[in-house]
Amino acid sequence: MGREKVILDPSGFRRALESRLCQPLLSEGFPLSDVVLIGIYTRGVYLAHRIQRWIKRRTGMSLPVGEIDINLYRDDFVRRFDLPQVRRTNLPNVTDKGVLLVDDVLFTGRTARAALSAIIDVGRPAFVKMMVLVQRPGREMPICADFVGVEVDPKDRRVYVELKEVDGKDRVVVR
Repeated sequence: MGREKVILDPSGFRRALESRLCQPLLSEGFPLSDVVLIGIYTRGVYLAHRIQRWIKRRTGMSLPVGEIDINLYRDDFVRRFDLPQVRRTNLPNVTDKGVLLVDDVLFTGRTARAALSAIIDVGRPAFVKMMVLVQRPGREMPICADFVGVEVDPKDRRVYVELKEVDGKDRVVVR
C-alpha cells in the first residue's frame, strides 16, 4: 500500500487543466464578463489564478479572482481543530455574478458545501459552478463538479495534487 502511482505527470496535468477545465468554459454560453473565479485554499487558489491567466491569454478578459478559507465553515470544525489556521478570505462581489468555485480535489463534498455557505454569506450569485482538477468517489453531500480535469477511483488510497507554486512540480499522485 506504500506505493505511489502517478495519475497525471506535468504534461498530463497541463492538458487536464487546459482542455478539461479551461477550454470548456469558452463554450458554456454564459458571459464571462459577469463571472468571478473563487479558489479554495490552498491549491484551489493557485488553480483559479492559472485559469484566470489562461482565459486572459485566450480572450483578453481578466476575470476577478477571490480566495476563500472554509475552516470556520466546516461541519467538523470542533472535532478536527483545536486552533485552526484561518487564512484571509478575499472575495470579489458575487451578487448577481456567475461564480466558478475552484478546488484541487472533490471527494466528500464537505469542503465545497462549506465554501458555498461562505459565499452565500457575502452575496447572492446568479449561479455557482464547481471546477476541480480531480474528482473521486465518496460523496457525503449532494455536490457534483461541473468541470473535471480527471476522475480517479483510488479505493482506499489518498489523492495528492502537487503544484509548482507549492510543491515545485505539477502532478497528481495516489499513495
